[in-house]
Amino acid sequence: MRLHRPALTAALAFLPFLLVAAAPARAADAPSNTTPERRVSFGFESGPPASLRLNERGNLVGWAPMTDRSLFVLVPVGAKFQIRTALTGTDGKYACLGVRDNTGSPDTLVAAQCRPTAQGQLFTFPELGTTDSVGRPQHEIKTAAGRLTFDYPNGLHLKPGSAGSVSAFTTNYMGPGC
Repeated sequence: MRLHRPALTAALAFLPFLLVAAAPARAADAPSNTTPERRVSFGFESGPPASLRLNERGNLVGWAPMTDRSLFVLVPVGAKFQIRTALTGTDGKYACLGVRDNTGSPDTLVAAQCRPTAQGQLFTFPELGTTDSVGRPQHEIKTAAGRLTFDYPNGLHLKPGSAGSVSAFTTNYMGPGC
């Protein structure tokens, strides 16, 4: 049976709910539907539903359509996680999201060589106690440099500290990890 795009999209949206019960064990503080063996995408609803993805220059962007550059694997490092690309780059290596210090502008996340000791590559995902429009738990995405935020003047960036509004993200199961 061949599924048309709207039917396939609807089926993928409900897949995380069907698979959570059968999920392998996960490290503490990880979103509930993730393990190192699972690929995930990050969704958010600050406007029309969208996903996070790496653009062609290696910058993490929001309000983007889902592509293979939207798939990540959470890799435990102690009590935190690296966000590793699910697919290798043209060099045959995986990349990890890391903080880029943009002097004079808000810090952003970019693809970088994976280094488990780099503080700018270690993330936590505190639950917010809210759900998205289809009932998935929402989380913050935090690193030592701040929390990932989306707003219209700055787009997707890291906001230092914990003051101000929070951008809520969901993790969506997208198949087995690499």
